[in-house]
Amino acid sequence: MNNKTTWIILAILTAASLVMGLAVYGMLPDQVASHWNARGEADGYSSALSGVLLLPAIMLAVAVLLMFIPVIAPLKENIAAFREDYNAMVIALAGFLIYVHILTLLFNLGVDFKMNSLLAPGMGGLFFMMGELIGKARRNFFAGIRTPWTLSSDSVWKKTHERAAMGYKVAGALTLLAILIPQWAFFFIIGPIMAVSLYAVVYSYLEFEREKAGKA
Repeated sequence: MNNKTTWIILAILTAASLVMGLAVYGMLPDQVASHWNARGEADGYSSALSGVLLLPAIMLAVAVLLMFIPVIAPLKENIAAFREDYNAMVIALAGFLIYVHILTLLFNLGVDFKMNSLLAPGMGGLFFMMGELIGKARRNFFAGIRTPWTLSSDSVWKKTHERAAMGYKVAGALTLLAILIPQWAFFFIIGPIMAVSLYAVVYSYLEFEREKAGKA
């Protein structure tokens, strides 16, 4: 997906998020739930106007930041090699944020559900897209598993990201268990992705040491 198309889609998603919030603004209570704990219970509140504007503002800021950084990042030529996949990930992230915005509005309109359970499909899809991107990412300082060892070797970068790509996709699938077992939702969402990330860091170090020993 080229940059122009990505910008258009991001603009549409941001505008849609804002319009949805404004459309129901008059039906929202003065104080709306804006934060939920690990059990999916609301434990933080803000004004209705903040509830309507915050996520669209975050979407806009994230979109601008993520689209601009590859232009000035070191090794930007490597990012350019997988830029279409990177753009798809940016759109997926924006899609996730608009999904969170919809859930937030519905919750504050009185729809009864556990926030963490319904977040699970969105998080699972986001983790899967991360796996897709990581599998194609080339060595750079911005996107991917950036450890001292992956950044020091193209070979270590490639091997680590090949392992992690499948791991993130599996983590995305495991996240869906949060729908079936809502009381453990937080652990199904956070646990697998943390385990894969930790594995990738350790693997990159061990692979770097193996490569260094082979050259000695």
